[in-house]
Amino acid sequence: GSSIALGVLSTAPNSIPVTPNTASYNIALNAWSKSSDPDSAIKALELFKRMVQRCNNACIAREALVIDSAEVAHGTNPRVFNAIPDSRTFTALLSALNHTSSTFNEACDLVLSIFVVMKEWDDQLRWCSEHKIGPPYLFRDSNRVLNEFTYNALIRTLSRLPATNSWEEHYECCNQIDKIIEEMSESVSPNAITRGFGINAWAACAMQAQSDKSHVEQCAEKASVHLYHLLSDYTKFESEKSVKINAINDVINLYGKASQPIKAVEVFETAKEKQLYNLQSLAVIVDALAKN
Repeated sequence: GSSIALGVLSTAPNSIPVTPNTASYNIALNAWSKSSDPDSAIKALELFKRMVQRCNNACIAREALVIDSAEVAHGTNPRVFNAIPDSRTFTALLSALNHTSSTFNEACDLVLSIFVVMKEWDDQLRWCSEHKIGPPYLFRDSNRVLNEFTYNALIRTLSRLPATNSWEEHYECCNQIDKIIEEMSESVSPNAITRGFGINAWAACAMQAQSDKSHVEQCAEKASVHLYHLLSDYTKFESEKSVKINAINDVINLYGKASQPIKAVEVFETAKEKQLYNLQSLAVIVDALAKN
């Protein structure tokens, strides 16, 4: 399916009087993200580069003016010609990178370099919006590059990069995730899924700590910071009850592994107060206490 989609995009401009737009490229990138092709990450990157080269949009303002002028001059729908990457583009591209066969350091550098591109793109869109350059639909929130969906896709991709049982790789990923969430907080409010990814990453990191209790303690404390933010605004995260319960259980388990039963009990008591526990919560707190 993804190969067919890429073939259509490759031949469409020459064979039929329609050129691929943003939606066309997003569909193809999404197909590559779900492909079992071992080279799907490379092919998704190639398609993204082709998308950027096609509209020559090193400067989004210039591209926006071209789109706006085409609508005024020809009365056509500018969306037919628009191929500016949006949040869906980067979400699909990042998902495709889950299948990369690169080394950890290469993959991490690649993902972070895409994050830099995302920020540059978003800054240009914001500038165009503030100066009213281009058609209004370009600057809707749904077209912004940096939102909770792209941030979560970025964090999820980073969390899946470690391919070995290396503490160092997991620890590096977790620190990068924490930095991204902190930066995200300045413009986009992290949601329950974001915090859940952060806690899951530290829980996975703790599994690589072997018998080093200091490493496990560090993971538990880092995860508890995310849990604090997750539980501090009950109204905002009310709809994600299962996410919160899973996060609580993970932190209780981490404190049990870190030989900190008092903190495990404190988290469990908070869970009871907020009615955020299940049978697994009971099993986890019992196990945490039994270990200590």
